[in-house]
Amino acid sequence: MASFYEIQSKGSQVAQKGLFKRVLACGEIPGVFLFCWLDAQGHLAHYQLLYDEQVIDWKAGQGFVHAWTNRRSDGVGQQIGLAKGSRSLELAEDPEGRAQGMSLLGQASFPAPFDQLIGATLN
Repeated sequence: MASFYEIQSKGSQVAQKGLFKRVLACGEIPGVFLFCWLDAQGHLAHYQLLYDEQVIDWKAGQGFVHAWTNRRSDGVGQQIGLAKGSRSLELAEDPEGRAQGMSLLGQASFPAPFDQLIGATLN
């Protein structure tokens, strides 16, 4: 099971557009992160699971979408992560990739309060 822990930063204490960004990292799988945006009352508004340069993106009232980052390349002889700089997302038509991300979310262990917040989106 993948266990996540919260990365403490000063940035998580600063609201942007009324939301606080919190970042969790996976202890067992390098490069797997969960970015969460919460309102002042602690309600989950948005999160993104980043894994293998793919993203499961959830927004309150909209549900889930699966995307690839601009750093992902399935080209021959290229490796994931070669592109540098900020990531952009491109919607993906990849049922296996989406299933992989959803499975990771469903089986992962998150610290409180994220365990209940993420779990509620999966039910």
